[in-house]
Amino acid sequence: MINKRFLSGIFLILAILILTVTDIFAASTETIDSIGDVGQHTSIALDTSGKAYISYYDVTNGDLRYTTNASGSWVATTVDNSGNVGQYTSIALDASGKAYISYYDVTNGDLKYATNNSGSWTATTVDSNLNVGQYTSIALDTSGKAHISYYDVTNGDLIYTTNALGLWISTIVDNSGNVGQYTSISVDSSGKAHISYYDSTNGYLRYATNDSGLWVTTTIDYYVNVGQYTSLAVDKLSKVHISYYYYSDLAYTTNVSGTWTRTTVDSDEDVGQYSSIALDSSGKANISYYDAVNGDLKYVTNTSGSWVTTIMDNTGNVGQYTSIALDSSDMVHISYYDYTNDNLKYATNVVQTPTPIPTATPTPSATPTPCEEAVDIEASPSELTLSKKEGNTVTITITGNGGCPIEGDTVKARIDSNDEELLKVSPKKQTTDANGEAVFMITAKNKAGNAAVKFKDGDLSTQVNVTVVK
Repeated sequence: MINKRFLSGIFLILAILILTVTDIFAASTETIDSIGDVGQHTSIALDTSGKAYISYYDVTNGDLRYTTNASGSWVATTVDNSGNVGQYTSIALDASGKAYISYYDVTNGDLKYATNNSGSWTATTVDSNLNVGQYTSIALDTSGKAHISYYDVTNGDLIYTTNALGLWISTIVDNSGNVGQYTSISVDSSGKAHISYYDSTNGYLRYATNDSGLWVTTTIDYYVNVGQYTSLAVDKLSKVHISYYYYSDLAYTTNVSGTWTRTTVDSDEDVGQYSSIALDSSGKANISYYDAVNGDLKYVTNTSGSWVTTIMDNTGNVGQYTSIALDSSDMVHISYYDYTNDNLKYATNVVQTPTPIPTATPTPSATPTPCEEAVDIEASPSELTLSKKEGNTVTITITGNGGCPIEGDTVKARIDSNDEELLKVSPKKQTTDANGEAVFMITAKNKAGNAAVKFKDGDLSTQVNVTVVK
């Protein structure tokens, strides 16, 4: 196995594997939009009073939506419904609490921008040069001018645009191969832009900034297939902090020391997709992200000096498309997608002294028998053909030596991120019954293609191959 702690190259990256502990503190979660399939591509921002403003995609109608609890309750609005619009949203607020949203127009392949700074929502096409606008990220400078990074699908380039001079001016920042997916932008106190992004050609994490007056790009992590799901924040000293997906882990890198230093923050099976980072008042990192194996929303921070992880929500398959923001009291606010119910959800933490967990008194266990150890896993059926929106049950059977059923084992279901646009599976995990069986529902979405659902019980695994037809 490749040792991920040692990398070679001209940039020093120190890999620090830190044992994280799980913190227990109160977290409240709520569903804030459940009309249709809504909540993908979420982005959250807070005003000075700690009220939340969230942009997101309405899959059912193909619309850009926006919701806020500024009035004390959640009020949702359709911002743009001109075709299929609203994927890859990113939101920012000015000092007056006015919202600015960048997003992708699927119908026309354009980058769009919407704002309510005039009192009502207006939408503008910013870039319509062939197919552009995926993976948008927006930030405002101290004058309230917008700075947006995004991906040029046609040419495979990283693009940056701003209206700082009044008109939108776009610049190709990096065109060295297929680069620019998973962009994240932040603007420092001097109005200089900092962008993290993925180099798909090489599987690297890259960083670009114009703080010298010219754009300079750097590869900051070049282990195989790292740098997806990046999120970037800049502290008060203009130092950069980035969270990202590192093969199958959550990683964090910063140049606070003067050189890029990487830390593997969470390496529990497959974690770190859909990462989002925010800094507290002391410049400490707070990261929300998705646990793909358990289907959980997780949160980690180094505010105490060491990394502490928390499961914020584990009710079903939740935590994709996370976005995090901190209020003036350093309280956490997270928007995210509930995949099980196709809803937009919101989570926040409250101050609570951790309560010691009582230690259970061990009870004598029965003498092990051969049927207490699982040795085989089977799926029936192992192949499915589904029409769009059609569902079918699959039975996973766990057996021991001699084919005896294993009761009480937990079977976990997983769909690779590339296949999630085709399928959904429910529940995310299921306990086997007295017959050693766990039943799952696989449902096709509104797109044809081939995909697979993987099932795992400990070291045992199998999969169901699914063909979605028109």
